[in-house]
Amino acid sequence: MGVIRFAGRVEVVARRTLAAAAETGLRIEPAVLPADAAALQRVAEAAADEHVRVSGAGLAAELRGRPGRVVEGWLAWMSSVAGEPAAVGLALMVVGGNEPSIAWLLVDRAMRRRGVASALVATAVARAAALGAARVTAESLESWPAAEFWLQAGFEPVARPRG
Repeated sequence: MGVIRFAGRVEVVARRTLAAAAETGLRIEPAVLPADAAALQRVAEAAADEHVRVSGAGLAAELRGRPGRVVEGWLAWMSSVAGEPAAVGLALMVVGGNEPSIAWLLVDRAMRRRGVASALVATAVARAAALGAARVTAESLESWPAAEFWLQAGFEPVARPRG
């Protein structure tokens, strides 16, 4: 099992993800450090499963970027039962160069298949379009459920493992 690299044309992905995300009732906002450090930790814990384990500190380090690597991020927020907003998803996109890449897409396990990922990808793709990008890339292991999500969102495999 290897990594599949996906690429999606901005207009195709935008059309598919906006339609799927339209009725979510989520608020998507830029992730800002240090203010959103606790939200990053919450999403990291809530999204952890047999495929993905990451820490809030690791996500914060990704969001900060490094020389030559500019990263933008967005958090999906919903009102909790208590009325307080809760972060339920995160997308991080590397925006350097002419082909942005969605490096991280995490959704709270309890909120999966409810349009959270679509809403986050729609936001990331809108930003990529604003930057003048014609397409966006993402990666997944073949065995991960995310691979099917990328296909449904309008991405196509552009590189498969050799074997």
